[in-house]
Amino acid sequence: MPVPRLAAIPAPELRTRAAAFLERHWPHSEKPIDIEHIVDVRLGIEIVPTQQLSAVTGTEGFITADGRRIHIDEQIHQAKTRYTYLFMLAHEVAHLVLHQPLLATAGYVTMTEWKRFHDGLPEEDRQRFEYEASVFAALILIPSALQGGLADLAIEKSRCARRTRGVNEELNRGTVSKPRAFVFDDNPEMRSAMAETLEFHGFEVIAFPRGLLCPRCRAPTGGACADVLLTDVSMPGVTGLELVVHQAMVGCGVPLENMGLISATWRQTERSRIEALGCRTFPKPFAADELEQWLSDCRDRIDPHRVLCSAFEKTARSQGVKPVSSSGD
Repeated sequence: MPVPRLAAIPAPELRTRAAAFLERHWPHSEKPIDIEHIVDVRLGIEIVPTQQLSAVTGTEGFITADGRRIHIDEQIHQAKTRYTYLFMLAHEVAHLVLHQPLLATAGYVTMTEWKRFHDGLPEEDRQRFEYEASVFAALILIPSALQGGLADLAIEKSRCARRTRGVNEELNRGTVSKPRAFVFDDNPEMRSAMAETLEFHGFEVIAFPRGLLCPRCRAPTGGACADVLLTDVSMPGVTGLELVVHQAMVGCGVPLENMGLISATWRQTERSRIEALGCRTFPKPFAADELEQWLSDCRDRIDPHRVLCSAFEKTARSQGVKPVSSSGD
């Protein structure tokens, strides 16, 4: 039997179905969302650590066509306090919620059967299949996503740059405090290159040699520690994806569209997950004009009345950037 084509799900419907999912399976609205509990207890889906899953299939997880098991790469499962694991669970549940008729037709069980099914989808359907699941996962994991219109943001990003036009002029006149950027990269040369580019464009820059999972900033007016976050993806310890998903889940004041991630080895599934959050992705090495345009758009999105946390002001560097972190590195 031929696999049916995948019809696109409009952004408002994605948001509606995500809200209905949470209302049914997490009705008390406690934060953060315990997606592992929802999968294991509420839905009764078995979570199966699977050796070599990523190496064989190119993905960290998949849900079986009958919806009874979610296979997770064993290494990801062993580090299940980290956010890649949580995002993968939410992503696979999304396939069950959004694409169940397609899964039922496919009927696969093993990871080789899943790979054959996935590779056999038309390119357009495959990209939609993964992108919609990533958007749904972000909507159910991130507290502010349903109210903030994340699905619209992820699918129609062009609207974002028009939200607060004129802020650049206010920044240039000195009526808004200097914009602040956090940079995360374990490579000193790349970290310095990103920091110098940001400083050249008028940002106060604080650079970190590794990813850090920060608590929600408690600035006086509910603001943030920074206006822009730029991070490498492949770092020891906390990866860039884990960093931005964590920050979004705890309600970080940096807008998701002002978070950028850089990688020399993007995989389509990985890039799709990040862009579903509304974040920007860049190749490594990055193209200067592309990064500069994004920074200009970021400045346009800065709230003129925002108040940045003062904890980092004394550590900022006006020339050259030394790696600093909350742990004193």
